[in-house]
Amino acid sequence: MLRAFSVLPLLLIQAATLPAGAATNTQNPSIRFYNWCAWPVYLWEKRIDHVLKGTLAPGLNGSVTIPSSRFRSLKIDITIDENVNDGTTPAMSFQAVLPPEDLPQTLFYTLKNTAAVPFKGHTVSVGGFIRPGKGCSRMVWRDGGGVAGKEETKSCGGGDAQWLDVMFCDDQASGQAVKGTLGSM
Repeated sequence: MLRAFSVLPLLLIQAATLPAGAATNTQNPSIRFYNWCAWPVYLWEKRIDHVLKGTLAPGLNGSVTIPSSRFRSLKIDITIDENVNDGTTPAMSFQAVLPPEDLPQTLFYTLKNTAAVPFKGHTVSVGGFIRPGKGCSRMVWRDGGGVAGKEETKSCGGGDAQWLDVMFCDDQASGQAVKGTLGSM
């Protein structure tokens, strides 16, 4: 059953304690998800099992911060209906990883069509901002990436990435304003 708008429990990632002596001056970037599609987009957190963390109705956005822990990573699976991991539902995966804070900082991010092509016929893009005058490598997948199994990884160096934007149906965004936000998921 599709819902026009649903504010479900938002993604709350608890910060784990850093090991003694770990650097703490690096700010973890936020990942912002924008839905320009004419249908809802469902965001799932991958732990032991998938848990629905948010529904982005058309024109809405939401954000999540990469957790502060020794192994800083975030994996969100994306579907265009409420079913996930049933083997037939088109799905996409977004993952962002930072090394431990006491190592040189590079933000790696990956987009993958894990089952079919959920955004076929539309553009999905990922881009970001490091600091004034510097941006992260941008991914642009026209036709939703075109094929199941497509995967691409990019990175931002410098350890001070401030945010990444993941935009669904980016080709539909021209001239549109974000209608609202779910805030932090």
